[in-house]
Amino acid sequence: MLSFGQRLKMLRREADLSQAELAEAVGVSVHSVSKWECDSNMPDVSLLLPLSAVLGVTADCLLGAGTNEKEDQKEFEEEIKKLGTQNYYDYETNLKRYETAKAFLKKYPLNYKVKLDCISYLGTLLYHSTWPKAYVIPSDEFESLYEEGMRMIRNLLDHDKDPNRLILARKHLIVFLSMKEKWDEAEAVATEFPDISNMRKGMLAEIAFQKRDYVRSLELFREICSESANEVINLLYIVGARTSDFGNEKKREAIEAWQDMKRIASAFVDVFSKYSPKDYFMKVKGLLQAICMIANESIGAGDIETALSSLEEATGIAFKAYREIKAVGADKELLNSAIKEFRNVPLNFCNSVIADEERYKACKAKLDALK
Repeated sequence: MLSFGQRLKMLRREADLSQAELAEAVGVSVHSVSKWECDSNMPDVSLLLPLSAVLGVTADCLLGAGTNEKEDQKEFEEEIKKLGTQNYYDYETNLKRYETAKAFLKKYPLNYKVKLDCISYLGTLLYHSTWPKAYVIPSDEFESLYEEGMRMIRNLLDHDKDPNRLILARKHLIVFLSMKEKWDEAEAVATEFPDISNMRKGMLAEIAFQKRDYVRSLELFREICSESANEVINLLYIVGARTSDFGNEKKREAIEAWQDMKRIASAFVDVFSKYSPKDYFMKVKGLLQAICMIANESIGAGDIETALSSLEEATGIAFKAYREIKAVGADKELLNSAIKEFRNVPLNFCNSVIADEERYKACKAKLDALK
């Protein structure tokens, strides 16, 4: 349990106050505040209410007494749940959410989970007054609430240690900056996001949307979709490869895993044929890879007919894809990559087993003719 001095120090920092600022606010010396925080002394009882007021907490919170945070948080969540069924664009509802969270934080200012909720509720309240302008908030009230939100965000970023909450806090910071059209600052925050799972690009896409740059926003979201699809295909490949590692013990399961990859990759080919030639080409590569592995597993099981049928299917897909990529005016570099990739399709099959088959030779000749 925190001592009085430890609690006072944390609450002072939460309030973004220096020892000197707190001392001035309650009319004591800096030395007195320092001694309180070191637990060398306690403030006079007459100073408890002024201290609580300056720090924005209850006296019980300051003293760490008379509270049950777990039960109070449960009641808070129930109240928010009730409000959640009401109109999302209603001013009174959004204000009530924010005020409910703020009241909880007055008792438990170090609860960063609820603080993040409070930031979210306040952001929603303000955002809907700017776009789609569901209601009007007087400018002076808006500015006061906006500054309160920014203070809470900065406070959480400075003191919280939870990485997930810190990411969400930065997302809220971007929303707040966007409400004031501070695009350069918002984009600077976005670049602080790790360049994994398209997190950074997602935030830049959202900023572009807030700027009403719908063309750029759509472009970025499409890039995210394409890159995410590539990740899914790669993960399905790993599942198939790890299953194939068992050999004959899991031959049937391995073929099923490669068929799963084939179905997903085939769906992606259909979707991303509407995107750029490069996006389309990457998804076709994944589909051909899945078909190749089905053929190789089939050869291992002695099913030569399925292997040859798979090769013919892959050849048809590759030939069609090359013609479509070429027809839409793909650049020379992409065309050369496609030619190289598609000509190698037969070689990726267990050609030492089926190389003498006439059907294999016909597929190879068709793809060798690509130019």
